[in-house]
Amino acid sequence: MVLECLRVQNLEKYYGNKSQMTKALENIEFSVEEGEFVGIMGPSGSGKSTLLNCIATLERPTSGTVCLNGEAIDYRKERKLEKIRKEHLGFIFQEYNLLSTLTAYENIALSLTIQNQSPSTIQKRISLLAQQLGIQEILGKYPAELSGGQQQRVAAARALVKNPDLILADEPTGALDSKSAYQLLEQLEVLQQENQATILMVTHDAFTASFAQRILFIKDGKIFSEIEKGNDTREQFFQRILEVIAVIGGGEDVF
Repeated sequence: MVLECLRVQNLEKYYGNKSQMTKALENIEFSVEEGEFVGIMGPSGSGKSTLLNCIATLERPTSGTVCLNGEAIDYRKERKLEKIRKEHLGFIFQEYNLLSTLTAYENIALSLTIQNQSPSTIQKRISLLAQQLGIQEILGKYPAELSGGQQQRVAAARALVKNPDLILADEPTGALDSKSAYQLLEQLEVLQQENQATILMVTHDAFTASFAQRILFIKDGKIFSEIEKGNDTREQFFQRILEVIAVIGGGEDVF
């Protein structure tokens, strides 16, 4: 039986007041199953980052509901929001946000240390992830000694090490060269398949999006369309993504 990790219902986000109101999100509805890799795409200003921020509990929606594992998030209670972020969500940002005074190992271990996990548990989890992400040899190094691709893989390990219910990735390849981006995406794909990690990723890049199983396209704060990879090859899915992008905005450059 496939379980639902995330459900978004009638989500709306407005900025401003009645005399000058901007609708960032309007009647957004979708769900993500456990172990699914879903991408979100849309032109600049379409609302995709606002949507991710609402799901991440970093912004409070004007109306609507976000349910994580069947339980509606109460945005009025900051302590509960902190608990959700700490225990149930993992974050991968475009900027790596690693602490410069800690080694790669210590950066990854930090969230588990805060949870008072035992050193043996921490070592076991980091060892497995380091192998999957190909970062075993750099765990003792500091961020300044790492390439951009290595730092992003450490950041991915930091997000995954606490076994979050949902990983939220905001332009995770945006600051990487093409080789490093490809390596990271391949490894995220492996983690999703082998560890049943649930990933929701915002990206402007069609190649990055082609690693997902399903893409939601947002335009003017609304879901414009949705496509699934199905039995397509990555190249075929990539072409289908480009076709939708062309319809929405007239070309890939607007994303």
